[in-house]
Amino acid sequence: WDLQKGIDYAYQNNVTVQQSALNVQRSEIGVKQNRLGLLPNLNGGATYGFNFGQRIDPFTNQFATERVATGNIFLGSSLDVFNGFTKVNNVKNSQQNLLASQYDLESIKNDISLQVCLAYLRVLQNKESLAVSQNQIDITQQQVDRMGKLVEAGQMPRGTLFDLESQLAQEQLKLVTAQNSVSLALLSLTQLLQLEPEEARNFDIEKPDLT
Repeated sequence: WDLQKGIDYAYQNNVTVQQSALNVQRSEIGVKQNRLGLLPNLNGGATYGFNFGQRIDPFTNQFATERVATGNIFLGSSLDVFNGFTKVNNVKNSQQNLLASQYDLESIKNDISLQVCLAYLRVLQNKESLAVSQNQIDITQQQVDRMGKLVEAGQMPRGTLFDLESQLAQEQLKLVTAQNSVSLALLSLTQLLQLEPEEARNFDIEKPDLT
C-alpha cells in the first residue's frame, strides 16, 4: 500500500472517525428539525360512523330506529408569533453544534493522518536499517572469506580471522533485530488501520519514489 491508500482506508474504517462522522450527521438532523420547528403546524382528521337501534337522531332530535350515519372532519393549525426567540436560538445553537462536530471530524482525520504517516515512515526507516544491516553482512562476509585465505596462506594471524568472525556474528544479530523491527512496525500500522486478519497477513507498504 502507498501512503495515500493507507490514509484513505483509515478515514473509511477507523472507529473514531466513523463515530465523529455520525455526530456530524446527527447535528445536521438537529439543524433541520429546529428549522422545521419555525413553520406552522397543521393537524387534521376525519371520522365516520353508523348507529343502529333506537337512537336520538342528532339532526332532528327525534327517536330513530333506522340506521343513523354520522361524520366529522376537523382541521387545525397553529403558529408561534413570539416565544422569546426560543426557536430561533435553537436553530442558531444547532448550527453551532454542527460546526463544532465538523471541526471535530476534521481534527480527528488530521490526527489519524499524522499517526498513519508516522507509522508508515517507521516501517520505511526500519526497512532501510534492515537493508543496511544486510549490506554490511555481505561486506563482512567477503572480508572473512578473504582473511580465511590469507590465514591459510600464513600471511595473517588466525586471531584476526576470529575477530572478523565475531564481528560477522554481531552483525547477523543486528540483522535479526532489524527484521523483528520491520515486522513490529508493520504490525503497528495494520493495527492502526484496523485491518482484518486476512488483509494483515500479507500486508506491506510501497516504497515511495523520492527521485
